[in-house]
Amino acid sequence: MSMSNKISLFLFLFIVFFCNAQGIKYKITYKETVDSFTVIDSIKLPFPIKFPKHSVIGVLEGNNSKAFYRMEKDIEYHEKLSKKEKLEQSFSILFKDFKNNKLIHERTYPNTDKPVALKTKLNIFSWTLKNESKKIAGFNCKKAIGVDKFNQRVTCWYTDDLNIIGAPYEYDGLPGLVVFVLVDDKPSITYELLKVEYPNKINFPTPNNNIKFVSEEQFRKKQGISIETKTISIIQTHH
Repeated sequence: MSMSNKISLFLFLFIVFFCNAQGIKYKITYKETVDSFTVIDSIKLPFPIKFPKHSVIGVLEGNNSKAFYRMEKDIEYHEKLSKKEKLEQSFSILFKDFKNNKLIHERTYPNTDKPVALKTKLNIFSWTLKNESKKIAGFNCKKAIGVDKFNQRVTCWYTDDLNIIGAPYEYDGLPGLVVFVLVDDKPSITYELLKVEYPNKINFPTPNNNIKFVSEEQFRKKQGISIETKTISIIQTHH
């Protein structure tokens, strides 16, 4: 075998090895549904603000080394909101590094030019795997219960049928692809897998180098998950 052929073979094997190491390229579409709720803030708001039950689309793209998750604006719902209600809406993109267990979460608030970001470890939940299984969306799924340090509790169903590791939003750390999430909160939130695709190429966005990084407590407080919320109450409306 000539030297040029050896080099070509080496490059081919390297590319094959690299692609296998990266794993399957995937694009997963989820539907995120937030139940209706009313926000009452006796200091900042002169009257309660009612938010109807609504859904947005979330997309997870990546491979078994890295991925990103973005939430897409529900235009129809957003346009129905008052100016004050729009100020309460926010949109995120999450950059996930599976190899190094790192997460960068960028959040942009409408009607403001001051997006913020959080840099933390990727797996923020402590998971308990349950001996329960069922079919969801045609996949064999297993149950897991997660709790984070803010005592937020979530129920996840995940599958290892696809040899994909991933989850919507911040619910990583399970040995498979998360198919369904129920967030035990007020208001309750669910994530439901809608579609699985295998693109030939993924255009990975890059984090914003000019964004302001804040502490986890500051970031959660902007999200409305403050540990000590004394003036704001959320009343959930069940359907």
